[in-house]
Amino acid sequence: MNKPFETEAGPDKVKKYPEDFVARVKTEFPDSPALYDALDNGNILVGTYLQDSANFSVGSGEIIAAFGPDGSQLKNELLARAERSSRINKLYQEWSDIYEKWSKEGFV
Repeated sequence: MNKPFETEAGPDKVKKYPEDFVARVKTEFPDSPALYDALDNGNILVGTYLQDSANFSVGSGEIIAAFGPDGSQLKNELLARAERSSRINKLYQEWSDIYEKWSKEGFV
C-alpha cells in the first residue's frame, strides 16, 4: 500500500478521509478489508477502487427479459444495480473533490 499523506510536520500528521465519507464507502462495500485499510490510511487507491466499482452495464438479453412477462423481479434487480452504481459514482466524485483539495494543500 502507498504511504499515507504526510504533512511537512512529519509522519504523525496523516491526512484522513472525512468520517462521513468513510462511513458511506463502508456501507456500499461491507466486506472489503483492503478498502478499509486504504480508507484508514488516507490512501489514494480508494479512488481507483470506487472508479472501478462504479461501472454498470446491462446486456441486451437482460433488458429483453426484464420487459418480458416474468421480468418484474429482474427489473427490480436492474434498478437496484443502477442505483448502487449511481451512489458509487457520487462517492467517486466526492473522492475526486477530496483529492483535489489535498493536492492544493500539498499532500499529493
